[in-house]
Amino acid sequence: ENKSSDFIALMDRLLSITKRDNRTANSVVLYCSPQSLDPGGMFVRCLKKLAQGDIITSVWIDESHCIHRDGFNGTKFRTEFDSGYTALLDVIKLQRTKVNICHCSATFPRDYQATITKLSQRPPSIICWGRMDRRSIRFAVNVCGNTTAGIKRSLSSLYADRRDRKSLIYTNSKANAETTLTTTTQQVFDALDIKCEVVPFTGDCGIMMKAYLM
Repeated sequence: ENKSSDFIALMDRLLSITKRDNRTANSVVLYCSPQSLDPGGMFVRCLKKLAQGDIITSVWIDESHCIHRDGFNGTKFRTEFDSGYTALLDVIKLQRTKVNICHCSATFPRDYQATITKLSQRPPSIICWGRMDRRSIRFAVNVCGNTTAGIKRSLSSLYADRRDRKSLIYTNSKANAETTLTTTTQQVFDALDIKCEVVPFTGDCGIMMKAYLM
């Protein structure tokens, strides 16, 4: 995601790899955002060079339910998932040795399996469906006219018995996440006498910030 000296250093490091090495100790794990997989961008061109050198061993695609489904309510969540996925498939086709592909998702519908198989042009070798109630994650969805009142009511209920929880408030508005929602949520915690840090989490956050928040 960086476009500065870090980006140049990363490109130099990747392009210095000249042969495939399957030993774990020598593996390079590369995390890529959908935005970085612009089909015409420098990063994808770098990945294509690695594929031509038969360097890539596997590709893991998280949040794969975000890839566009033809005919699924006629919607696209984020177009960069679609174009980024297409770019990855084009990269993989350049490699002589077969690249393992793993699609991961916590909300992957069963009827979407055929679509992924069609898009990737390869049948799955392993399919694993996990439980949705793992890790005691709870979802609370409220539709209200007063955002502040809704957040206060939800947080007051959630933290009534335990105060060592972590909460994530989702919004479609980056501006709200960085301004009003952050301020409002902090005020609610202050009123509840709960000491914590409220941090906005948006698509512009760097990799280290995302890792810290998760």
